[in-house]
Parts: sequence; C-alpha cells; structure tokens
Amino acid sequence: YYKQVVENSYRGAQSDAAMAGIRSIYVDKNDVNSYFDYAEKVGIETDLGEVQRDSLAFAAARNIYIEGDKSRAATALSDYIKSYPAGAYVAAALYYGGDSSASLGDNDAAVSKLAQLLRMNSNDYSLPGARRLAPLAYRVGNYRVSVEAYDRVSRLSSDNAERQEALQGMIRGARAAGDDQFAV
Repeated sequence: YYKQVVENSYRGAQSDAAMAGIRSIYVDKNDVNSYFDYAEKVGIETDLGEVQRDSLAFAAARNIYIEGDKSRAATALSDYIKSYPAGAYVAAALYYGGDSSASLGDNDAAVSKLAQLLRMNSNDYSLPGARRLAPLAYRVGNYRVSVEAYDRVSRLSSDNAERQEALQGMIRGARAAGDDQFAV
C-alpha cells in the first residue's frame, strides 16, 4: 500500500509518510540495500548520503540484536562492519557483535570482535567491551589480549574494587603468558 501511495501521488506529505513507512519496513527486515534501490528507482530520497546509509544499515542490524536473535545479529553486525569499516557505529557493532558471538558460545569470534574494539580510541563501548573481553580472552588462552583488556578496565573504571580486580587479572594473564617480568 505504501508503494502505491508513493507511485500514485505527487511528492508531498503523503508520499513522504509512505516512504517513511517503507523505510521502516526495510530496516526491520534488515534489507536496507533494497530500500536504497527502491528509493532511487522512484526518484525519492536519491540524495541519501553515506552517513544516512550508514545509520540505516546499523539500525537494521542493531534491531536484530535488540530482538535477541544472536545468530542473525552476529551476521548482520559483521555485514555492517564490512560495508562501513569506517562507519559511525563500528564500535557499537563490534561490541554487540562480540556479545552476540559470546552468547552463542563462539568465544574465538567474540574475542576477535572485542579485541578490534579494544584497539580503537576510547568510546562509549570501550569499558563494557574490555569488561567482556578480558575473561573471554583468558578463557581461550589469548593471555596478551586478556592483559590488554584488563589494563583498559583498570584505566577506565571509576570503581576502585573493579580496578583492583583488573590489576589482578593483568598479573594472572601475564603469568599465564609466561611473562613473569611483566607480572613483577
């Protein structure tokens, strides 16, 4: 019905409202590229810039994560990162993707995603990502990454008990890696 409105009416409030509905449906289906193709075909919103496309693509992937479908979310978030490697939401996508992979028991994929987040400049997901990564990396035997994650927690957390626990995690990780000099 929305498409009928768009295709049979002049540009204006009705077609704008119909396009908003169409956009919402495509975002909910995680099929934003089809939305972009349709918008271009009908000549509406052909001026969608890379920032808007980035935003819609991330929103679609995040919606799957929020719905709790961790398997589809992990795939959709990885696809977002591949499509927009310098996108505005890469940090969030890495965090949500890492969390999804960990929830599925794919700890190696979770560590890989969260380690990428760890290497980024500080952002809203740095501390929660490091919190999630540190014990996961230790569990899979990636002690160096575990030490780095615990270090990030110790520097970013404002909770003294958490910082103390992170320092202990750093020492435990360094010893497990055989780096007694670092532990000292």
